Amino acid sequence: KVTLGGTGTYDITYVASSSYATLAEANITVKSGTFTSAITAEYCVDGYESVANGDGTYTVGLKASQAQASVNGKNYATLEGALAAAPSGATVTLLSDIDYSTTYTVRNARDNGNAHTIDLKNVTLDMNGKTISTINATVVFGGNGATIKNGTFDLVHKNTDGSNKAGSYGLIIDNNVFSYGAAGTVAVKDVTVGGGVNVCCATVTLDNVTAQTTATKFYAVWAETGANITINSGTYTDANEGKTLATGKDAEGGATIYVKGGTFTAKKTLIASGEANSIQITGGTFDKDPATYVATGYEAVKDNDVWKVGEIKATDLTPTKTTEESVTYTAKKKVVDSNGNTLATGDKTSTVTVNASYKSNAPAQTAISKFKADEVISEVFKEVGDSNTNIKVDLEIVHGISNPKNVVDANGNVTVTYEVHPEAKIYLNGSNVASDSVAIGNNALSGETFNVVLYARDIAGTATVVKVTHKSEDYPDEVGVYDVANDGTVTVPVTHFSTFTLSSAGAVSFVDFDSYADGSYWNLRAISRVNANDGEYEYYGTWFVPSNIATSAQKAEVQLSTTLGEDRTFTADLMQIPYEARDKELTVISFIKMKNSNDAVTETTTVRATDYRNKTSVD
Repeated sequence: KVTLGGTGTYDITYVASSSYATLAEANITVKSGTFTSAITAEYCVDGYESVANGDGTYTVGLKASQAQASVNGKNYATLEGALAAAPSGATVTLLSDIDYSTTYTVRNARDNGNAHTIDLKNVTLDMNGKTISTINATVVFGGNGATIKNGTFDLVHKNTDGSNKAGSYGLIIDNNVFSYGAAGTVAVKDVTVGGGVNVCCATVTLDNVTAQTTATKFYAVWAETGANITINSGTYTDANEGKTLATGKDAEGGATIYVKGGTFTAKKTLIASGEANSIQITGGTFDKDPATYVATGYEAVKDNDVWKVGEIKATDLTPTKTTEESVTYTAKKKVVDSNGNTLATGDKTSTVTVNASYKSNAPAQTAISKFKADEVISEVFKEVGDSNTNIKVDLEIVHGISNPKNVVDANGNVTVTYEVHPEAKIYLNGSNVASDSVAIGNNALSGETFNVVLYARDIAGTATVVKVTHKSEDYPDEVGVYDVANDGTVTVPVTHFSTFTLSSAGAVSFVDFDSYADGSYWNLRAISRVNANDGEYEYYGTWFVPSNIATSAQKAEVQLSTTLGEDRTFTADLMQIPYEARDKELTVISFIKMKNSNDAVTETTTVRATDYRNKTSVD
């Protein structure tokens, strides 16, 4: 008997012999491979079939009816086989239900390290409406960049009468048993889980998940030992006097649950928090008051028999007095859900006076225009509530420099990173409140340009300019080179706040040099890079200076460059160096004139043509 398997492309012609007239009579069968002709069912191994590829070839593979999963159009007998074959970023699709409860039958095998592990790597498991059944803590999933979606996890354990026995956690995600650790991410979407979701040492998001406990002393969502769970939506129910949400204690590794949305109900106890602040609620609907776990700036509002959590905002703002130094408003507090729907409006009217401190010669009104009053007052209400009293807010737009971080590299270059933000100092009836200031986010800024003053003494030394990198998740990175004032400060015009990094790296730097002989002469090329963003410079170029003759008349000035290479580099050539001067030390100066700087910025080094002979290719 001959069975064709493995990989490859086959072009087969069977020539009848005196003994066998057909492939079937010769007992030749096929289970895999690609062929130039269709392989009929009688020649395929049982459970396999020939499928047209659309290009005139045919592939023999496992029938979908015999497979658990497929990836990239190929069927596999097991889910594990499909995952092992799946390349990074692929989707593995279930083709049938999987009942692990008949194979892995020892309850709580995970507790002694004997659970069956399924490594999702960084692929998507599309359950395709199918069900995976397990017994308590016998199967564990893990991954990093993985997704599980569109299916059901059923917790199965039979009583003697054949009915399902109560148990815990139909879906367990535990990166402790894999190499990913707590930073490994798994997204769970559109999934129903019997027994609840248990996460250990992993970062997990739950979207449109339905999870229900099936036993007492267990939880619909249980975060333990380094778990970080974010719940965006879904339905989570404790029906057996367990708890709906629970986190472990710091002594067990710490864990957090962030609730941004979803519906949560409990037969008895809604939430059990192992440590203070380990459960933070900013949205969702609850059948019991979750106020203890609601994050600062949010509020639980009772609506008939449920509590809905929303964000505190300001509403009904009316300016009542405007001076050169301040604007006074009347305002009320409201609570809105994540969709912008108003859950409640306060019945108190507060009087809020907003003053602004702006480090420039501009009048206060100019400073106040940098802010959106409703967002500022929203932040104030989050901090102190809507007390029916006079509230004064001092906005300081440039004094929010905090936690400067200095880094010195091996060459002695210093980089300083600042976290900069506006601050609101709050006074109730003229008295500074205990928590006297709150940070104001970019959402409270109007988009007008203002100046941030940063301290550059630590890195500037005697330099007259520094490079400033302005990074933010919500805005494109900005890079510029700015003058250092006599007091050691740098003034940067911005429209938003983020992280500012001041670096001693200049606006221009050398990348490499090359030289080559040309008859009786040598030529030297300097390759430089512009470190500032496009549109922020006026011109740039390179000088070559004989180090023992420093008069400007003998400088070889290269024509100013107008375009940059893809890697923001430009080149300059000093041509026809006399052969006898090939070992002569030259001073090379690359320069750039920034639009916001009074003087050109330079980078200087010394080279010899012979030091770089044919180091790189020179046309």
